[in-house]
Amino acid sequence: MLAFGILGSAILTYYNFDTLFAKKQIGAPAQQKNVVFNRPAKTVYTKVMLAPTQRAIAPFSIKTRDSFDYFIRIVNSLSKEHIMEIYITGGDTYTGKIPLGSYEIRYASGKVWYGRQFLFGPKTVYSKANKIFEFERTGNSVRGFRIELIRQLGGNLPTSRISSAEF
Repeated sequence: MLAFGILGSAILTYYNFDTLFAKKQIGAPAQQKNVVFNRPAKTVYTKVMLAPTQRAIAPFSIKTRDSFDYFIRIVNSLSKEHIMEIYITGGDTYTGKIPLGSYEIRYASGKVWYGRQFLFGPKTVYSKANKIFEFERTGNSVRGFRIELIRQLGGNLPTSRISSAEF
C-alpha cells in the first residue's frame, strides 16, 4: 500500500460554474492482446465530464509527480458511474470543478500514451485512492479537495493497485 499526501480540504464560497458534458459512458480499457504498441497517440486526452446530472461547482485539484503521466477517473461511490476523466502530464496539476457527490478516485499511470482505448499500453499501472471523497455544500460553502499523487513519507492518502477491469 502506498501513501500519498492530501493537502486537505478547502471551504470556498458557492458560485455558479457551468461545464459542458459529454454523454458517452466509458467502460474498462479494451483488451490488449495481439496489439503492437509502437505508435504513441498524437493527441493527448484532456478532460471530459461524463454525467450531466448536475453542475460542477466543487473545487478540485490533483498534482502529479513528474516521472509518469496519469489518466484519472472519478467514479460515483454509490452508483459506480464514471463522472469525469482527466489526463494529467507528469509534474503538472489539474485544477477545476466537479459536481457535488461522493467519489472514488481511480487512476492509470505510465510513460507512453496510446490513447483512450489502450491508455499506457501493456505497462499501464492501475491504482485507486483508499478513501471516498465527499464533495458537499454546507450553507453557502462548498467543500473540495486538493490531492497530491506524489509518494510521500508520512503521506495520508493510502492507495492500492487494482486490475484493468476494476478501473
